[in-house]
Amino acid sequence: MFANFDALKFMNVGCMFPTSFYSKLLVSTVLPIALSILILLVWFISHNLGRKSEVQKNELNDKATTFFLTLTYIVFPSVSTTVFDTFNCIQFGEDENYYLASDKSIVCYTDEHELAQLYATFMIAVYPVGIPALYLVALWRKRARPCEEWSATKSQSEKTQLPVGQLRT
Repeated sequence: MFANFDALKFMNVGCMFPTSFYSKLLVSTVLPIALSILILLVWFISHNLGRKSEVQKNELNDKATTFFLTLTYIVFPSVSTTVFDTFNCIQFGEDENYYLASDKSIVCYTDEHELAQLYATFMIAVYPVGIPALYLVALWRKRARPCEEWSATKSQSEKTQLPVGQLRT
């Protein structure tokens, strides 16, 4: 995968205080939401502070959208993997317990783990399903726009020119 971001490994917090899979799940799902809210807040303040022309407002919209889409692109693979890892429990030999494959110190099917699975179920709707759905809706809404923009920017003479090598009859 081209972009894969693990916030806890990036910040190296494991040496400061003990971390588990549950803390990784929480940080990796909440941090992108917090950054998205920060992008929205900065956009809102910048958009409404002082007088701005339509061009300046469009530039702010483009920058905020670019930051948000870049963030979602970067976090999508790692957060989706972490969320699905919550359900990946394995059994070792004759042991009656199942353990989380990502963190073998966690026993599955306990009350704590079932709460984590409930949280992960909600996060599946936000990340592995929600981000592609967001991209689909954004693209669907803009599907005719490139042709309209091209049509608006080209002069009539440019539109009627024939491709090189083709003769008028």
